[in-house]
Amino acid sequence: MRKIPGSMIALILLSLAGAPAFILGGCASAEIRGGRPYPSQLERLTPLDIQVFRDVGPRELRLTNTSARSLGPSRLWINAWYSASVEPLEVGQTISVHISRFRDEHGERIRGGGFFAARAPEPIVLAELETDGGLRPIVYVPMLDR
Repeated sequence: MRKIPGSMIALILLSLAGAPAFILGGCASAEIRGGRPYPSQLERLTPLDIQVFRDVGPRELRLTNTSARSLGPSRLWINAWYSASVEPLEVGQTISVHISRFRDEHGERIRGGGFFAARAPEPIVLAELETDGGLRPIVYVPMLDR
């Protein structure tokens, strides 16, 4: 039986440390790996007084609840394609959702842009909140690049 040199073991361990999770047997959660298909069968409900702002710098969406009611956990849909879960939103509260959390049903991320991005961020043309057993449009306020 041949003895493996210590330098070879170190090289193998270093290469495994940088290996993707699937090689090592790890598995990402459903929220990270794949999203849900757009629920086109849901009823379209009246719009909510919630504004969505895209903050270009840290690549986040900010939601501000200016309605007179609190909302429980929901799902925010962008362009009827990408979605992310959203924490409860109290009256007057503002929360942030990082753009990298938005996935389509195949697990693909929305193009978020950024300094090193090869392509421009995907424009947002529609924002909806899946809540109360239906889809509610919310107001998207485009912000100019700073």
